[in-house]
Amino acid sequence: DMARRWHDTKVFYVTDIHLDSKISDIYGDSVSDEDAEFVIGLSVENIVKDYREGHAHHSILLIGGDVSHDSHRTEVFYKKLTESIPEREILAILGNHEYWDEKTRESNTSDLNLTSEFYEKMFNRLYISFADNMLFTYKGDRRYFVRGEELLNASLEEIQEFVKDSPLTILGGTGFSGLNEEYNCTCGMYRDAVRSREQEKELSARFESVYSKVLEAVPDSRILVLTHMPMCDWTDKTPNPNWIYVSGHTHRNVLNVTDESQIYSDNQIGYGGVVHLKSFYMSREHDIFRYYPDGIHTITKDLYQDFYRSKNMNMSCNREGTYTMIKRDSLYCFFYQRGGKLFMLDGGVIRDASGHG
Repeated sequence: DMARRWHDTKVFYVTDIHLDSKISDIYGDSVSDEDAEFVIGLSVENIVKDYREGHAHHSILLIGGDVSHDSHRTEVFYKKLTESIPEREILAILGNHEYWDEKTRESNTSDLNLTSEFYEKMFNRLYISFADNMLFTYKGDRRYFVRGEELLNASLEEIQEFVKDSPLTILGGTGFSGLNEEYNCTCGMYRDAVRSREQEKELSARFESVYSKVLEAVPDSRILVLTHMPMCDWTDKTPNPNWIYVSGHTHRNVLNVTDESQIYSDNQIGYGGVVHLKSFYMSREHDIFRYYPDGIHTITKDLYQDFYRSKNMNMSCNREGTYTMIKRDSLYCFFYQRGGKLFMLDGGVIRDASGHG
């Protein structure tokens, strides 16, 4: 129902599942597709069990890359997952291992965009959200997304408009390791996909420019940033304390949730680990009028109701008439006018505001 829809979202997350190492640990290098599928099924079963046991009314499952370096195995994993939990919202990104498979860019092995397109088609078939330098919003029962190039060309006001009444907003991408001078493409972590530091730096800069644009537009909104690489690999900015960061890649689990930063990189399964989910609640409370300028605004009855719902307060208001909001910083005053009479609004209650005495 509408009231429940605005409650906290439960965010499940897992990164670095590395199915290939789990398969070869059991079967060695000569393994049939059938045997590989059996091992993939075990990992999926663990995820499904954790999800079902912990699932709240509003849940999303984030998968942060390095599922497998074989695109067929990756598809088997996601297909089994969607069949096992049909009523679910999943958002996935690619890790460096997903770029290993040259089958994903057969027409031009050096064009990484082909890998992205390959996986986007796969995820679309499975009704899974795929974020490759994209911003997703979840409003009511629908999701919307904007691609990185569109964000870079958009005005700050357009981004604010896109985000403003979204209780859940996710910016996702691989991130790459452009700023990591120690562990980067020279270690072979992309196989032949990323061949030079210049290319790797450019890939990180591309994500960082999208990140910076969204940060400039909506620094006070609650945004979840999902990348495969940790933040320090792709930007030298410090975390925005209002935002939540989920990442993997290092195989060193770190949880850092303070007033200064909210970093969840603590569910990296790694080569030998058993797959399981972790979760946190992301408050859906938000302010739909945050980016309106100070002053007097004529608003609709629906917007007035949405404001209360966005604050997790249930309120119904059925009066037809003119609704006015006066805003100063984060202080709001609402008025309702019908005929020649002015009323002050207090939730669903009206109080005479015509100034007697």
